[in-house]
Order: sequence, then C-alpha cells, then structure tokens
Amino acid sequence: MEIVVVVLLVLFAITYILLRYRRLVMAKKKVDEIKVIIDTCIKQRLGIVQNLASIISAFPNQGKENANYLLKLKNDYILDEDVKVGQEINDRISKFMVILSRYPYIKNSQQYMYMQQIMANTEVTLKDAKDKYNQCVELYNVEKKKIPNNIISTLLEYDDGELI
Repeated sequence: MEIVVVVLLVLFAITYILLRYRRLVMAKKKVDEIKVIIDTCIKQRLGIVQNLASIISAFPNQGKENANYLLKLKNDYILDEDVKVGQEINDRISKFMVILSRYPYIKNSQQYMYMQQIMANTEVTLKDAKDKYNQCVELYNVEKKKIPNNIISTLLEYDDGELI
C-alpha cells in the first residue's frame, strides 16, 4: 500500500513538472512566433522605403538627394541589429516622411500616396505586433520564474525575454 502511494506521488510530481515545462515552452514559442511577425513587418517596411526612394528620385528639386538619404536610413537599419538603434532609425524615417509630405509635387503623386497608405497599414500592423510581443514576453518571464520552471530554465539556459 505504501509503495502504491509513493509511486502515485512520484507520478503526480513528474506529471506536474512536465505540464509546467510544457507551459514554459509554449510561452517561449509564442514569443518567437510574434518576433517573426515583427521581422516580416520590418522587412516589408524597408521594401516600402526602397520603393519610396525610387519614386522620390524621379522628382526634380532635391528628389535624388532625399532618395539617397532615405536609402541611407534603410541601409543603416539593415546593418544594425540593435533594437534601440533600430528604433532611433525608425523615428528618423518617420520624421523624414513628414518632411517629404511637405513637397507638393511629391505629396500629390499617386504612387507616393499609395506607398504612404501601405506604409501606414504596415505601421499599424507593426505596432500591434510589438504590443503583442511585449505581452507575450511578460507572460514568458513570469512563467519562467515559477517553480519548477525556474530550475528547468536555469538548466536549459533560457534567457529572460527583452521588451521592445
């Protein structure tokens, strides 16, 4: 009788640990999935920046100069993997887009207006994905600190998720 109780307690403990570990893995997987969505949005945004640069370069009066600056910002963004620097470059691109909208010949271009609309949609999707990512990271970090996940995550060298 005592052996049965011990065996049941051991099985219960193992089941509990496995279920907790599964929740940790699922939380980490969700963070990774959202990160892929963010990366896709950023790549789409950079493609839009490339298209805008080619549209702007066709215009007289500083069109080529503005296009080159926009491409430089895009290339800086691609080269730098740091999230903080990427955010700064994002801000510079956004400010530059506001400056470009002051030029009436660019602002009234159908191609430019279409690309602006696509850019706005991408920005909304990107913002939503970043918000969802931060929520998932917070859930993952909380799950990681629960017992026995804290022991498991230490053994498996799981890092804390970083907020964007």
